[in-house]
Amino acid sequence: MKEEFKFSIKQPRDKVFALMTDMEKLAELSRGKVTIKPSTEPRDCVLQADFPGLETVVCRTTEWDPPRKCVREFQIKDLPTTLSLLFVEEAEGTQVALTLEMTPQNMAYKMMLPMLESQLKKERDKALARLRSQLDGT
Repeated sequence: MKEEFKFSIKQPRDKVFALMTDMEKLAELSRGKVTIKPSTEPRDCVLQADFPGLETVVCRTTEWDPPRKCVREFQIKDLPTTLSLLFVEEAEGTQVALTLEMTPQNMAYKMMLPMLESQLKKERDKALARLRSQLDGT
């Protein structure tokens, strides 16, 4: 499954990049469902999540080009997931291009993919509203 969408935020690119790539700030937006733990590997962090089957996930930063691009891989057992963020300056702020790619490795995830896709689309607008609120408050 590959989900792509773009949105604009009326804030400078460096500010948007800083917030959207700060894993601890993003964990705050999850309202307690995700916490971040350090890892022994400098480009990794460990997500502790309140989701069955996804309690502990290693997140690895594979591309880092501030304030233009950030790519992260989430090492979810049987569901490798990549999140790519591109930040482009606009006249009135920043356009963010987000690509989420999930590759199911077993039949259970393949069968769950339509439900996951539906849930992601439903939560996307709520998450974007929380992100905009966070940026407006900083």
